[in-house]
Amino acid sequence: MHINATIKPYKTGRGRIVGYLGGFASLSTKTCDTKEQAQAELIHLIGQRCDYRSTEVKIVTLAGHVAVISCGLFGGSDLRHVWPGGHVSLSCGGGTFAETESSFRYHVAQTLWDHVSVDSDILTTDDQRKEFKWWAQFQLRYRHAVDVLAMKDGEAHNWAADPSNQKALKDVQAVAA
Repeated sequence: MHINATIKPYKTGRGRIVGYLGGFASLSTKTCDTKEQAQAELIHLIGQRCDYRSTEVKIVTLAGHVAVISCGLFGGSDLRHVWPGGHVSLSCGGGTFAETESSFRYHVAQTLWDHVSVDSDILTTDDQRKEFKWWAQFQLRYRHAVDVLAMKDGEAHNWAADPSNQKALKDVQAVAA
């Protein structure tokens, strides 16, 4: 198997080679005396990442959606999203397990959105709840601009992006109720 890694000379300010560094994605070795030592150290680091860190797995389930979060070879976390119908999608990122789980929760909240509520009970942080509320309100304003005000896409987007139009939307919804 070939791994696209680099072995670079480590030089002083005057250009004299004083050692070698091996690198692969987010992994890098300490300074070694020879290229062979740098390569051996890099092989050891990659093997260690594959043998030990890749066995760490976290599973999160939300309303039929399952997240299988594991360490990726490049240092971040990989997410396998198993949808209720059985479809599996993979995303690789540079984040931590907590960041990946948070992203998964937000994505599922958007997927399960009922087109009415501006809150989601599957989000765990106040920042995410605030972001989701803003997103849901934007979606409601956009839909109102297109369906009721008969605006075209760009104009509707601009109207929906203005949070001051939230009051106008609430007034229309109150009259309709």
